[in-house]
Amino acid sequence: MRKLDLTGVRFGRLVVYEDAGHNHEGRTMWRCKCDCGGEKTATTHDLRAGNTKSCGCILRELNSWRYGIPHKKLTGVYNGMKTRCFNKNDRNYIDYGGRGISICDEWMGENGRERFVIWALENGYSEGLTIERIDVNGNYGPNNCCWIKPELQAKNKRNTIHVNYNGETMCLKDAVKASGMSWGTLYGRVKKGWPDEHLFDPPYSKRRSMPWVK
Repeated sequence: MRKLDLTGVRFGRLVVYEDAGHNHEGRTMWRCKCDCGGEKTATTHDLRAGNTKSCGCILRELNSWRYGIPHKKLTGVYNGMKTRCFNKNDRNYIDYGGRGISICDEWMGENGRERFVIWALENGYSEGLTIERIDVNGNYGPNNCCWIKPELQAKNKRNTIHVNYNGETMCLKDAVKASGMSWGTLYGRVKKGWPDEHLFDPPYSKRRSMPWVK
């Protein structure tokens, strides 16, 4: 049977860089470089099964979080999710819990917050990023969430206006920058129902027939 080559494959924070022979049980071992700069040697099974995802730094960070040192931000993110989904008095509830958006069972319950933190540390969380649902109509969960910059999240909101400029769909703010048109003019045209093919027409010096204007 041809040996499986994992060189260059990523598993969590680890990237395999060379074959490390076999352990005392005859299992193939791989040397991996961790995103934090550390190294880890692990078996094929442990890597592919998700048992080993870092050099140990995730556990160290998690322990630090438990004592409230570096990850107060994640606690805030977690509590914010629960508030938006379950607190009817929260101003954002209407756009989340009010629409049926909830949190997966894995992130709820007695150890839900800890499981959320582990997921965050294993899936790209860093200071300054915000959690984003890939499907805006889906629940919060490991298969529907990622970490992005706040400015990108603002562009992905359901109420963000998108227009087509030179064949590219973009939010209104980016369209203003790309076209050089003033925000007031472009926003006014969108609200009046101008079609995309006329949104970026130059301003008219005289009133013309514009049947698309409401």
